Amino acid sequence: FIEQELGKKNNVTTIHSSYIEIRSIAKKNQLIFDFMLIDLGANIEHFKNADRGFSIKNPGPLDMRFDQSKWMSLAQWFAQSHWNDLMDCFMKYADMWIKNAQQLAFNLLKEYRSQKPQTTTELVNILKKMWYSDHRIAVIFQAFRITVNRELDQAELFFDHVIDNLSVWWRIAI
Repeated sequence: FIEQELGKKNNVTTIHSSYIEIRSIAKKNQLIFDFMLIDLGANIEHFKNADRGFSIKNPGPLDMRFDQSKWMSLAQWFAQSHWNDLMDCFMKYADMWIKNAQQLAFNLLKEYRSQKPQTTTELVNILKKMWYSDHRIAVIFQAFRITVNRELDQAELFFDHVIDNLSVWWRIAI
């Protein structure tokens, strides 16, 4: 919609790409930006597509990557992670206190390694056996998604790279 409407204007350029590519896009197209609209994070389409592994309600692979050609899937991350990695993930992105994060990380990794879940449904069932509600499981999945996609690292890179390509009166909407 935005591309269709704004693309009709002479002074508007729409570019569909990852926001971390801002420096190369600006250089390639010789652009200085007055305004940017940046779409960060997940949207409903990610959850509708079970193949992406974002949903706690629809069975899908343990993936959770926005770009499935980059980095490692959630299953790969689990396979190489220590319980401290999970604890970090829960404390940073699931708003858990250290004691709860430690307990969940240790128990989840133990269950993960013994049961070797292949789908989001199997992972959800492990978490439900630990007495987590659907709401809390959604928050845990969000923490996994942020970790697997390195979302905050990517946002930081964007802000480091964009500053050189902004006009004097710039605005960024996120």
